[in-house]
Amino acid sequence: MSLPSNTELGALEVEEVFGFYDKPQIFSCRSSSGKSFLALLSVDTARMEAWILVEVSGKRLEQARTGRITLHDAFVRAENKKVWRLSVSPSDPGSAEAREIDVSRIDDDELPASHVRLNLPPRSDVSNANETQLWQRLAQVTLEADKSTHVPPELVANQSLQHVIDIELSREDAPDRSDVAISALGPALARMQSLMDALGQARMDQPTSRGKIPAYVREKTRLVATEAFRGSFGLRIETETGDLAAARDLSSIFKDFVELVASGTDTDRIHEVISQVGTRSAAHYRAFAKILLRSRLNASFSVGIPQESIPRSARIDSKELPEIIEILERESEKLAETIVRKGRLVGADLARKNFHFESEGIEFLGQIAEECLPYVDHQKIGGSFEAAIKVVVEIVESTGEEKELQTLTSLKPLD
Repeated sequence: MSLPSNTELGALEVEEVFGFYDKPQIFSCRSSSGKSFLALLSVDTARMEAWILVEVSGKRLEQARTGRITLHDAFVRAENKKVWRLSVSPSDPGSAEAREIDVSRIDDDELPASHVRLNLPPRSDVSNANETQLWQRLAQVTLEADKSTHVPPELVANQSLQHVIDIELSREDAPDRSDVAISALGPALARMQSLMDALGQARMDQPTSRGKIPAYVREKTRLVATEAFRGSFGLRIETETGDLAAARDLSSIFKDFVELVASGTDTDRIHEVISQVGTRSAAHYRAFAKILLRSRLNASFSVGIPQESIPRSARIDSKELPEIIEILERESEKLAETIVRKGRLVGADLARKNFHFESEGIEFLGQIAEECLPYVDHQKIGGSFEAAIKVVVEIVESTGEEKELQTLTSLKPLD
């Protein structure tokens, strides 16, 4: 960011940024004559940008940096009472003006709240602080400075150690509208939660398509809605857990989510992700995609992950959803889990291509694969066999529950 240079303050160079949202909000700068200033962006519109600058000594700046004085006091209790208002029209750099003003003329609404302090290490310690620590301190300042501002997800994640997803939904037929039908929003969020549970099971347990997802996994991946914001339609969701150990466990899950969505219609990329996270995750992503398709919604995601200073982003275009769903179905079939069991062939209907197999008290029912039909045709009902059964997970659209589609692919008599 460059500040106007054609005023009586001369050229100003930004030295250190303390709060950032789209552009520096609170920062220090130095003039060409060597004077130091603490600066605050007070107006930011298409027609005008304005800053309040207070001249500070090195000692005073350090007091503000380290939180020994509040930011509010740094401006209203200026050391030498010198406060400037610097303004410029973005479309006319020649309009830049710097005016010295009386402290009493600063509107309180222009300043940080009276309790807000920076919390940065002394300058001598900055070189010893790692990037994550600095980001966390910056996040603390930004969060406290204005609770009503929609703070970027990466800042919230680094402060709270919670994972944050900003979702923006827009209607394909009216992208500028900021409303979404409840009948679409509720199921979409429910399917997204199920997808995160499945990704969690793949990372924290094992990527199987069978059985219930453990409660301890679902507890860690549970998401809560914390804020609605204006976008096309915007909603912030966060994990409930906010400690460093949990953050490490969850980071890979949220990275998998972004990678899956960002794969778009790239078959090879989708195949690679599903190979890692399993076909159960693919089934839940497919169910999520079907909800968006049915409602003709685009979806954009901005994901804040603790200890990462840049958000991860991905987008689903509603026009690509039919192809995405088709790829997911095809890849799920290719990568489907095959289980091998010894047991008894209870029944078979060759005309309908159905089978019924029992192993250790567990029943398997489903379709007979075309290539397996000749083998089943010659086998004795009630006989003992080793069966290979392919299992594909489907999601029941009306309820979101999992359903197994079982296919008998091999049947070998046991001697």
